[in-house]
Amino acid sequence: DAIFFKNREHRLIRLNRAHGARLGVARPEDAIGRQDWELLPFDEVLEGEAEEKEVFRSGVPSSDRVHRIVAGADEDRWVSTTKAPIRDDRGQVTGLVGIARDITDRKRAEEALRESEAALHRAQLVARLSHVITGPEGRFETWSDTLPQLIGVDSARMPASTREWLDLLHPEDRVTFRAKAIAAGVTGERTEVEYRLRRSDAAWINVYHVMEPLAGRTIQAGRQRWFNTLQDVTEQKRVLEALQASEERHRAMFENAGVSITYSDLDGRFLMVNPKFSEMTGYTRDEARSHGFRDLTHPDDLQRGADLRAQLIAGTAPLYERELRLVRKDGTELWANVTTSLIRGAGGQPAHFISVLNDVSERKTAQEKIKRLNRVYAVLSGINALIVRVRDRDELFREACRIAVDAGQFSLAWIGVVDREAMQVMPVAWHGAERGLLDLIRDRLSLRGEASAADSIIVRAVRTQQAVVSNDLLGDPRIRFGKEYAERGFRSAVALPLIASEKVAGILALYVNETGFFDDQEMKLLTELAGDIAFALEHIEKSEKVDYLAYYDVLTGLANRTLFQERLTQQLHAAAAGQH
Repeated sequence: DAIFFKNREHRLIRLNRAHGARLGVARPEDAIGRQDWELLPFDEVLEGEAEEKEVFRSGVPSSDRVHRIVAGADEDRWVSTTKAPIRDDRGQVTGLVGIARDITDRKRAEEALRESEAALHRAQLVARLSHVITGPEGRFETWSDTLPQLIGVDSARMPASTREWLDLLHPEDRVTFRAKAIAAGVTGERTEVEYRLRRSDAAWINVYHVMEPLAGRTIQAGRQRWFNTLQDVTEQKRVLEALQASEERHRAMFENAGVSITYSDLDGRFLMVNPKFSEMTGYTRDEARSHGFRDLTHPDDLQRGADLRAQLIAGTAPLYERELRLVRKDGTELWANVTTSLIRGAGGQPAHFISVLNDVSERKTAQEKIKRLNRVYAVLSGINALIVRVRDRDELFREACRIAVDAGQFSLAWIGVVDREAMQVMPVAWHGAERGLLDLIRDRLSLRGEASAADSIIVRAVRTQQAVVSNDLLGDPRIRFGKEYAERGFRSAVALPLIASEKVAGILALYVNETGFFDDQEMKLLTELAGDIAFALEHIEKSEKVDYLAYYDVLTGLANRTLFQERLTQQLHAAAAGQH
C-alpha cells in the first residue's frame, strides 16, 4: 500500500516507497514539500485534491474512494484511497494521512466474474452446457458441440473414452477422478468431482464434472450408462482465489493493525475484535463476544452512542466519529476516539457495524491538566487584583476564599489564623460547600503536644511550614474523617501555610471532588498563591502598625498629640453643627 502524510497546504510531509513509486520519484525524499499537481496528471490530481479539501473542511475521514486512472488503451488502473484527518492536542485538523491501494486486479476479476456469470446464464438458457454420455465401459457415445471447444480440439480429435479423457487430467488429480468414477459405478449414484485439465493449447483449466446415472433400461450392476455435465470454472476459481487472497490481506491488516477494530451487530454486541482491542480493554476475544459497547461504555456516554448508531441505520449519516469513555475489564477508565460505519448486505439491508478505536487518554489527560492549571491561574490573577485594593484582613480572607471557589472551581476554601496563645488554628473565613466540615474538624486543629503521624494535614502544614497534600481523603491514613469527607463529596485536599514575617500566620485549605487532583505543577502555582496572600497579610499588618504609631506613643501606648488634636477638632465641629 502507498502511505502518505500531508499538511493543510496539500504538501507531502512524509511518504513510503510505494507512494514514491506511484508519484514517479526515485526516492521518497524527493517528493517532500511538493504537491500532487507537480508530479501527477492534472485530471488525477483534481479529484484527489477535492477529496482532501472535504476532509480538511469537515474533519471526517473519507474511506475507500475508488478512482479510475486513464493510462492509455487497455491500461486503465483503479485505485482505492482512504484519507483521515490528523489533529493536534486541541483537536484542530493540521493535516491528513492517506492510504492508496491499487485494486486494478480486483476490479478486473470482478468484471471477469460478471462476464463469466453472464456467459454461464446464456449457456443455461440455450442448454449448451458441455456434456457427454458414456456407456458401461466408459466409451463416449455422444457429446455436445461445446465439449470439443472446452478442450480446444475439433470433433474428429475428441477422446473416445473415459480412459483417454483421464490422460488430459493433471497427474495429481487422476487418482481422485478414478476413485470417484469407480465408486459411482459400484453404487450407481450421482457424484461430482473437480479437476485440472490440460487443453490442446497447453493451457490448464479447472473443470467441474457431474456424473449422473441415466434413467431407463437397467443393465446389470456396474454396467450403467452415465450423463456427464462439465463446466469450465477457471474464471470462478481465479476470482475465488483473488477474493480469498483479499480476505487474507484484510485478516492480516485486522490482526496486526495498530488501532483497535471491532465488528458488532446492530445492537452493538461484538462479533469480532482484533488483538489491539484486547490489549486496550483487557478482554480476550472470547470474553468480548459476550459483551457489547453498552457493557464497556461509561453510563454518561451511552445514549449518544445509541442515537448515532440509529442515524447510521436510518441512512442519515455515512459514519460518525466521537470521543467517549470506556471501562476496562479491571474497572479503570480510558478515553477513546471511535469512528463507526455501517456495513450493508444484499439489497442495502443493514448488516453490522465496523468501528476503529484509538486510545486518546493521554491527550484528554493533558487537556484536563491544562484546564485545571488555567483555573489556578485564574485564582492567582483574582488574588493579585484583590491585593492591590484590599486594606482589611477580614476582607482579604473572605475574598480570597470566594475567588478560590468561584474562579478556581474548588469545592471549598477556608482560611484559619494561628492563635499562638491558644495554640489553635481558628477558622475565620470560608466559601463553598462547607456543610458543617469546620465543626467536624475543629478539635483536630490544636497545636499543643508533640508532633505525630496522627496530626491532621492542617496541623502538619503549620508545624512543617510546608504545603501538605492528601490526594485520597478516603484512603489516606492521616485523615481521621475520610468517610465524612467522602459523604460531602470531597476527594482531595491541600493545606497551604501563610507565612508572614517568617512565621505561619494562617492556613489556606482547599478541597476538590476529584481523587489525585493536586500534582507538582498545580502545587507550584498554589504555593505561589499562598505566598501572595501572605504578602498581602504582612502588608496589612505593617500598615496597621504604621497607623498605630501615627496616633499612639510607643513607650506609653497612650494617644499622642496628633490624635488628641484630631479628636478635639472633631468634637468642636460636632458642637458647632449642634448649635445650628
